[in-house]
Amino acid sequence: SFLSPTRRARYCIDVRGESMEPTLMDRTRLVIRQLDRTEWGTIRDGAVYVVTDCDGKTFVKRIRNRLKERGVLRLMSDNPDHDQYKTFELSETEILHVWKIELYIADQMPPTARRSGGIRAELDTLRDRLDELESLLR
Repeated sequence: SFLSPTRRARYCIDVRGESMEPTLMDRTRLVIRQLDRTEWGTIRDGAVYVVTDCDGKTFVKRIRNRLKERGVLRLMSDNPDHDQYKTFELSETEILHVWKIELYIADQMPPTARRSGGIRAELDTLRDRLDELESLLR
């Protein structure tokens, strides 16, 4: 009842593997809704989607939508091991389905931004320093 009404069927799937850690852990459950091909233009850059290719392989990846410019979706893993989890592209003709993630259910909390590193950790550090400066000025 907390999901918006839709005529499209929703499915619950399990994430398998570590390519999206620390964002989505192995065995996280996703409630997904299939996008109609006419909705592919609305795929948001930087959001996580489920993509099935014409060979039947399914990927849970962060997307860069380049369909208008180059006719491709760029699929990226969140795992910092970029040697093992490489970014790749699928052309529109290679894509069978795109699924929007509407809900995720996990039995473990993802690590905090500080432990996962990157820009989020830097922003948290800057926020902490700003809080310290504000308290000194009071």
